[in-house]
Amino acid sequence: MPSNDIFPIVNIEGIGEASSGSTPPDVNGDIGRDFYVEIVNATFFRVFDKSGTPVSGLISANSIWNQVQQSSAGDPILLYDQAVDRWFLTEFPSNNRVLVAISHTSDPRGSWDAYAFQTPRFPDFPKYGIWGDAYYLTTNEGGNSFPIYAINREDILAGVETARIQRLTVPKIGGISFEVGQPVDWDGLVPPPEGSPGIVVKLNDDDWGTTFTDEIVFHKINIDWNDSNNSNIEQISIPTAPFDTDGCQQENTGGFSCIPQPNGQGIDGAQWIICNKANYRNFGTHEAFVMAFMVDVTGEDVAGIRWIEFRKTSTEDWHIFQEGTVGSDDGIHRFMPSIALDGQGSIGLGYAVSGPDKHPSLRYTGRYSGDPEGIMTFTEYEFASGSGSQGFDRFGDYFSMSVDPADESTFWFAGEYLPSDNTWATRIVAFAASRDTIDVFPLSLLSPVNDATLGSQNVSFSVFNRGLTTVFDFPVGYQFNNGEWITEIADIDSLPVDEELDFTFNTPFDILAAGTYPLRIATFLDNDGNKRNDTLTFMVTKFGLRDVALEYVVEGDAAVVCSEDAVISLRVKNTGLDTVKQFTYSLYLSGTPVDTLSWTGLLAFGEETTADFSARINDGENQFTVSVDTVNYVYSDEVPANNQPTWLLTANPEGQQVFLNFTTDNFPEETTWELLDDENNVIASDGPFAEQQTTSTSQFCLDPEACYTFIVYDAFGDGMSAQGVKGDYEIYNEFGVLIADLPKPNFGSQSTNQFCLTAQCLFALQVGVEHESTPGAGDAIAMAETNNSLGEVTYSIDNGLNFQSSSSFLNLTPGVYTMLAKDGAGCQDTTSFEILSCNLQALITTEPAIGGDVGEIHVTASGGIGPVSYSIQDGVFVQDSFFVMLEPGEYIVTVKDSAGCTTTDTVTVSTMVSTSSITADYFIQISPNPGKGVFQVNARFDNEQVFLPYSLFSASGAPLFDGTIVMYDEWYKGEISLRNYPAGIYYITFRSGRDLAVSRLIKVD
Repeated sequence: MPSNDIFPIVNIEGIGEASSGSTPPDVNGDIGRDFYVEIVNATFFRVFDKSGTPVSGLISANSIWNQVQQSSAGDPILLYDQAVDRWFLTEFPSNNRVLVAISHTSDPRGSWDAYAFQTPRFPDFPKYGIWGDAYYLTTNEGGNSFPIYAINREDILAGVETARIQRLTVPKIGGISFEVGQPVDWDGLVPPPEGSPGIVVKLNDDDWGTTFTDEIVFHKINIDWNDSNNSNIEQISIPTAPFDTDGCQQENTGGFSCIPQPNGQGIDGAQWIICNKANYRNFGTHEAFVMAFMVDVTGEDVAGIRWIEFRKTSTEDWHIFQEGTVGSDDGIHRFMPSIALDGQGSIGLGYAVSGPDKHPSLRYTGRYSGDPEGIMTFTEYEFASGSGSQGFDRFGDYFSMSVDPADESTFWFAGEYLPSDNTWATRIVAFAASRDTIDVFPLSLLSPVNDATLGSQNVSFSVFNRGLTTVFDFPVGYQFNNGEWITEIADIDSLPVDEELDFTFNTPFDILAAGTYPLRIATFLDNDGNKRNDTLTFMVTKFGLRDVALEYVVEGDAAVVCSEDAVISLRVKNTGLDTVKQFTYSLYLSGTPVDTLSWTGLLAFGEETTADFSARINDGENQFTVSVDTVNYVYSDEVPANNQPTWLLTANPEGQQVFLNFTTDNFPEETTWELLDDENNVIASDGPFAEQQTTSTSQFCLDPEACYTFIVYDAFGDGMSAQGVKGDYEIYNEFGVLIADLPKPNFGSQSTNQFCLTAQCLFALQVGVEHESTPGAGDAIAMAETNNSLGEVTYSIDNGLNFQSSSSFLNLTPGVYTMLAKDGAGCQDTTSFEILSCNLQALITTEPAIGGDVGEIHVTASGGIGPVSYSIQDGVFVQDSFFVMLEPGEYIVTVKDSAGCTTTDTVTVSTMVSTSSITADYFIQISPNPGKGVFQVNARFDNEQVFLPYSLFSASGAPLFDGTIVMYDEWYKGEISLRNYPAGIYYITFRSGRDLAVSRLIKVD
């Protein structure tokens, strides 16, 4: 068996935090025929050739999404569709949609087609898989159902204007708070057999309380693109060797914390889920796919990785062919895996490692197809070593392993690690299970090392023979700072297979000035079978003794100030070895020197501080530059390139300074905000955030005569009130007067608030009613909603004699009312509404069943308001008043008008229980109603908005939660869950334009 020391072919830095800024990076990518493409949050991708050389700059996904008037918000996934040699790109925007794009050609730097698909709730954590008939998608949308989407692959590849999509659901397993599935993703040129259902897999841990054995749940998705009513999901469960998905040792530091770091802060370990991706291949003799997930490997919450290979043959359905676990009791946690099969059946597995004494780093392992089953036989290789920890929980959220379609044997992996404290980076690595006859490559740089004394340097590096043949004398070389290559012959007796050689060049190079320089080392064997690993690039730094680095710190969210004077902050870092006690620097405006400034203090090597100063600026746009003149009174700065930042400031002396204090809740990564002007242009934005329960202050220079809109988005759809911890915001003018705040924390997916800097009341009131349920019941209800309020809102329906804080008025009798609402700023609005009396009557006759045959019920209604609907046996309400084909027996007949008035009778001589509200402007059907906790909503309103917001209230009118339902075709569809609430009466309001519709829900035990 070949040696199991598998070294990288390519090992390069990917996109880093400085280029993206979003946390976590959600790094992933894929390898195509000609390129590797890496993508990170929110959202940029870069194209590399197969030697690891970038062949593009950072490409913003927004350059693609502008086709569908959407913008990036995160969780990108990028896949290579091998059968058509094109790229599939996805993510979500900041609303209830998923974004999908397909490249026109094999070059991802070219043009794309883009699509936006609506979802009922926010599609958090979307995962995709390519299959023969569809691109399959799973999301984490909350509620009690698990959604699976099928996007028609033929339509996407053809570029049709409106691609078909179907949404199917099954009940959730339950027992955990984060339950998602992983679509199986097809690789290779041999497709799944014709008609094979798509596959989504999920975990079911016996500790979750729904199964007695640990198992993998298969969802086989059968899609009928001609009739969606025929589409269905078949579920099967396959038991596994026992596992425990809770391998978290550091859960006490908030949020998703799980895996320990040296600083004591836990980071996300992606527990409970099958990690991206589940990789499938059709080998002809059998089908197979692999998957991996985090487990506890010691019973003491040390994280490791369970991996499984499933197979299917012509005689046996899907079954476990082999499974194994990677991890040990060495104190190192292994987590966030990604796994793939190559064309020979060998497996590559990449993952993160961390621990109390180990900074987050990256490793890989693997196995040959013929190795003993259940064992990863490749020596674990660490290809990206971390040197820092982070002070918050979010990490990952996922990585990706892929296989080069050109050779079907080279694995490509991208993941996140921490090169320094609170700074993430990504690394791209390629390695192969197969070997070339001759394959000699540089393994590591031995010298020079970063230092302040670098001058004339000899290069030493190690060379490794990974081929199948012993090699003898061979050429090697190095290139310093992009200069000429220096080549020499490694004059050795022999370099046997799987052995390493240390070589030192005779020709040195000189580093005269402080700075960071590229150094490449290489081997040059003409008959080397794998030239992609023949060159390694390193950055060599000669530290200066006196080196001050400056960086401009942006104040506020827009570089606009409301005066002719600006306070400017510079971040100062000592990157030289001498302690900085003083330095002088010059300020330039549009290239003209305007001031010389000085800083004094004590700043040791690597330490940071800030330098603040005031500057006079001109009305309009100003370009500033600073540069360091001297360090420690008399010395020149040795690296000028890092201390000459340039920035723009715009002065608007007629503007007014406005301040935003924004406080996050327990899930800051779900929260973003935007500030819009009166033409709906976004002038400032922020988020997602990283720190829980933290207040940040932003400032803006705004037009004092204009009005603005402030919008807060919550990605999960539960507002800023999860776990009882409420977020908030307050907006003040420059005089300290409150001009806007968050109306209510549990706002659902979006909260919109308009405000003006001058004293204008934009406060608005809407009222919806549910009329009497039966004649004389006196149980009508009026519910109010307000927009653009400030402070507490109170309500009255007796001309202001009595006010209440509740927006609900219960047990009203028929009549005309006027509701008055006023906010804390004294703004008020009124709306009149009418409670209709219930005068509905019904004449019910029957046609008897003769001789055991079927009978009929006929209903004639009078006195009702608007259209009338009918139901028997607590079934669906319909417009037809004739019920036929009825078996003999007693029937409950219910008649309901559009005002909600009902009358019920039992006659002697059929379907799901529901309630309907029907007017000329809308139709709402809720079923089952009464129900035991989960209610399906079908509604139709006279508008074209995609999302229909709703709010749910208790019987006393207390607000419970908000959400939205989504339009499919011409109907709004959604699900309301009251499983966590007691039996009783509830009210739901739907907002559509000027309509505020109210319906009653009844939960029974």
